[in-house]
Amino acid sequence: MLGLGITVLEIYYGEDDYSRKRAIDALREQLGDPEMASLNTVTLSAADTTPAEVIAQAGAVPFLASGRLIVVEGLLAVFARSQGGRANRGGGRASRSRQAALDDSQQQSPDPFRGWGQLKEVAPSLPESNILVLSDVNATDSNPFLKHLAPVANVRVFAPLRGNDLTNWIGRSVQERGGQMDGAAQRALGDAHGSNLWALSNEIDKLMLYAGPDRSITVEDVTTMTGATREENIFAMVDDVIERRYPRARERIERLRSDTGAAVPQIMAMLGTQVRRLLAAKDATDRHVSKAELQDAIGSRSDFAIRKTVNQSRSFTMPRLREMHRAILDYDIALKTGQLNEDTAMELLIADLCGVGAPGRR
Repeated sequence: MLGLGITVLEIYYGEDDYSRKRAIDALREQLGDPEMASLNTVTLSAADTTPAEVIAQAGAVPFLASGRLIVVEGLLAVFARSQGGRANRGGGRASRSRQAALDDSQQQSPDPFRGWGQLKEVAPSLPESNILVLSDVNATDSNPFLKHLAPVANVRVFAPLRGNDLTNWIGRSVQERGGQMDGAAQRALGDAHGSNLWALSNEIDKLMLYAGPDRSITVEDVTTMTGATREENIFAMVDDVIERRYPRARERIERLRSDTGAAVPQIMAMLGTQVRRLLAAKDATDRHVSKAELQDAIGSRSDFAIRKTVNQSRSFTMPRLREMHRAILDYDIALKTGQLNEDTAMELLIADLCGVGAPGRR
């Protein structure tokens, strides 16, 4: 059942959750009939499972299919010392105490990974028909659990696409769907949505319907269909955060969700992209770089986007921007590891970014 280059233990991590999901979907397709594949696919949250359960699921005999797929989400983050903060959402001091306790237990235990370390010994003996995937939002080469498992795993990093890689992805996606888009339109679409592949995928579908099957999608089509509407909404959201207008920020988020169909992970990704742009703009303007360097740093050729981003960056300090970026990452991890549902994660994130002690309190 295993395709070329696929091992029994796969580790997929990175902020590009669109590509991670597509890679996992590709593994599921190898199981054959979709209905049988669904019966032989198990997705578990690291927070709600045990090593014994994962090993049992990964070792089970496939049911009327060529193999089984077991996906465990959020396991690397459990052992990432640098990610102990908001991802646990227990308050700064409590989270640090829990992280200190985890560090102590890892140092004192024969298995520093609280039973999960045995995956390294078990993985080679699992049925070759089955695939165990550890999927995570973020990790680094220094993650101790990743280093522990790397010798027996296939590790793939899904970093956000930028520059030519992003433009090429847009072109391939259009071609795969049977459409055409000229290079200028690809760059314009990338400028409008950054590395958010979920949003880009939706926009490509809309643009193909608009252009029809007989002509190539142009810059004019991109401007007409996508314009700067969603980007302006995100800028307005950041304006609300700057002014600590918590109720208005909440209302704007709800409007984004209802009017555009944007899901919470997409909104978090858009917020994360804008905060990274603010960090880049702050750094670039502090160093008095040229306009071309500023465009490269922000990742946009749009005069509106550059002007607005630079102006917004002046309202923040670098430490505050880093804190905001950390908050977005931590809530995203909490959402994807099942610690928070979408509504709660979004509510708490906006309260955090606006500096509100608790939702509803100014």
